[in-house]
Amino acid sequence: MLAGVGVIVAGVALQRLIFRLCKINRKYQAQILQYHGTYVVEYPGGYSRDKVVVHLSQEFSRKPHGDGKVEASIDDYWRERVKANPSMFNATKLRYSDSEIVYGEKGSTLHLSLWLTDYKTYIGGDFTEHSQRMADDGLKDFGDPYAHKARKIGVACLMTTKDDRIILIRRSKAVAVEPGKIDCVGGHPEPSEIGWKVDTDVSEDVGLAGRVINELFDSTRKEGRDEVGVDIDCLQDPILLGANILAPPKSAVSMTFLVKCEMTSENVKKIYAQGPPEAFESTQILCLPVRQLLDLISHPSTDNALSQDSENLRISDMTISLRGSLFLLARYFRAVD
Repeated sequence: MLAGVGVIVAGVALQRLIFRLCKINRKYQAQILQYHGTYVVEYPGGYSRDKVVVHLSQEFSRKPHGDGKVEASIDDYWRERVKANPSMFNATKLRYSDSEIVYGEKGSTLHLSLWLTDYKTYIGGDFTEHSQRMADDGLKDFGDPYAHKARKIGVACLMTTKDDRIILIRRSKAVAVEPGKIDCVGGHPEPSEIGWKVDTDVSEDVGLAGRVINELFDSTRKEGRDEVGVDIDCLQDPILLGANILAPPKSAVSMTFLVKCEMTSENVKKIYAQGPPEAFESTQILCLPVRQLLDLISHPSTDNALSQDSENLRISDMTISLRGSLFLLARYFRAVD
């Protein structure tokens, strides 16, 4: 019953976002679509970094829960997870609050409202036994089911090769979320990399917003280097296609980027076989034909399989983020073809 309520709650909050995104321009409307367990926010045509504007304000921060027991459950659950998996560690992350497409005489710009959160609050808030109550109380008290949630931002890097294949990996058992699933290259923008700390005075750091944009885009190429081993110089500048927003009581947001690699899939596989810097995060690399993979994604009502290297890849084998990201890529290709 509660799971059903969570889906309804997401619909209420996201309808407001749909209105803000779609109200300005009829031809190039941003859309929110539901696809296989995620809400997909499409940024039509994609956005390069020079077309993105970031707004930073503490008003976009998470609101602590009023019940001390519920709030304390975040720390309690985190300690349990770290005890079970000592490789887990806490770090600051970007928090997603909102996005809006603004149209002007010179075209459109994508505006992102962001703040800080951390990985502990994401794990503790999204997976604790009080997770649903946080969503329900957020809606009741603030009109926002995500008010008490971390809403940490991850990046999904859809890396395509010169021979029109997409690089995917199988997540290892060492990762905290969806171990063993097929995923694209991905990770997190790191505020610490650009000097943004919890006590940073945003009003005094006039260059911070620009550094946040660069970290958001650059982190996708860094993940290509760290998870697969591809040199950053072989990866073109990313294009932001949209975001995948998990329905409450979950809260993670994954920003999807298209990154073109100037290498063939065979060369990428050879580099991966040598052992990337973060080899512990994956156990396998897959290089799948773009069109065949997107055709598989375009038929979500059936669990058809794509055969690759004597394996059958199904939608159910994919992470939620990958499903939504491939859906965005399919829509992007249809728009630009």
